Amino acid sequence: MRLSHFGSTISPVKILFLAYGMLPIAGVPNRGPDCRTQQIADLLRSLGHEVIVSCDDRLSKVSQHGVTMPEEVAHWCHSYRDLDSIIREADPELIYCAPFVLSRIPGASRIDPGIPLILEGGGPLLLEQAHTHFHSDDYHIVLNKHFTSEVAAIRQADHLVVYGERQKYYYLPFTVLAGWDPAQIERLSVVHSALPDEKIVQERTYPEEPRFVFFGGIYSWTSPLPYINALIDELETAGRGSFHMVGGWTCPRSELPPDMRQLDRRLASSSRCDWQPQLHREKLQEFLAGEMGISFEMFGRNIERVLAIPYRTSEALACGLGILCGDGFELARRVEDGLAGWVVNGDDLNVFRSTIHNILRDEDWSSHCRGATALARDEFSYSAVCPVLDEAIRRSGSMNKSRLPILSEHDGRLTSTERRIIDWLRSPRFSALRRLGGRIIDCFAQTSGFHQGKHKGKHKGNSG
Repeated sequence: MRLSHFGSTISPVKILFLAYGMLPIAGVPNRGPDCRTQQIADLLRSLGHEVIVSCDDRLSKVSQHGVTMPEEVAHWCHSYRDLDSIIREADPELIYCAPFVLSRIPGASRIDPGIPLILEGGGPLLLEQAHTHFHSDDYHIVLNKHFTSEVAAIRQADHLVVYGERQKYYYLPFTVLAGWDPAQIERLSVVHSALPDEKIVQERTYPEEPRFVFFGGIYSWTSPLPYINALIDELETAGRGSFHMVGGWTCPRSELPPDMRQLDRRLASSSRCDWQPQLHREKLQEFLAGEMGISFEMFGRNIERVLAIPYRTSEALACGLGILCGDGFELARRVEDGLAGWVVNGDDLNVFRSTIHNILRDEDWSSHCRGATALARDEFSYSAVCPVLDEAIRRSGSMNKSRLPILSEHDGRLTSTERRIIDWLRSPRFSALRRLGGRIIDCFAQTSGFHQGKHKGKHKGNSG
């Protein structure tokens, strides 16, 4: 299928795309970064640019699937080749860099500052690490490492691309610490996940009974398990509808934590549930548009989830699926106003159960999905996203990179003086002051809608 072509407002340039994922390869399950890799390459080419994609095989591990990586892909893969030689051979006029790549590739800090560089901010990795390592002894070391690497990467960039409006404001302080002029907010652009206009379904039929689907990975900080279990309860009670999970597990099933292992067993034993491994993107789209009705997007309320717009959402909308999401989701208002699904109070599991109960009783449930493809065309189509990306490319050639030595390299270890200060503050004489500080922080959290007491346990387990 020929992709839509949207003429760029600038002359075509040669772009080296340093990807975080792998281009889709037959026989290898697609992850979110793989889909984003193909998507960005297609978007840049649709603007008329020549694009060389340098992939990262660390997530996909192509050889483990008994598949040989295509020679053209392997030749440019930065997992196996020195970055300096890639840049010399590619001789790019612009570098587009996926999230986290600059901190992972040896020699990335030596990229010629004369080459315009667009950096994707990606998801808030710092917050993901905060959830994962909250109770670890090396918590401050891990966070400092990710914080300094993200700021260092932004210092190298001319322009920053993020996935959502909230992420734009999350990254603004990072840009200031990286030495960017705080008045130059135009150096940040929101480039949503996007699909070619012709791949957004025009019309589709829906199954008679509601079929809910979750596809992608379940991570410890996302906490969807209470909602999934409640959904299965309602399906089994009503004797109507079904839940399908594609992928989900991000580790071998034998290594699943207890709560995920319990859900895995339940998926296998319930007649209302089905599980299958990750699908290649084309097969996934056929499965979603041909058989499913509602995309499950319910997660525990936390700062990382409030900022996230998963690739899964754009794919589901383009296939005509209604979105079942919490009211903290960035797209919640658009989903509700556009009749593109259901928005639920994410703090109340009983309200969620009641919503599922009503969906299962509603013979016309699919009417709530009719606006899904319209929302996809408005927000996640090439025609919506290409002009924004084109403007980012145009601006990247006119910005001055930061030259301010704001942050120095630091391995995150405390100096002896810093350690003494922390031990001093932890001493009994400061216990009253610490309790007062805790009350102040708790008051702030409550006014912000994030109750510490409610979410304290979610830092410990894998799904709270």
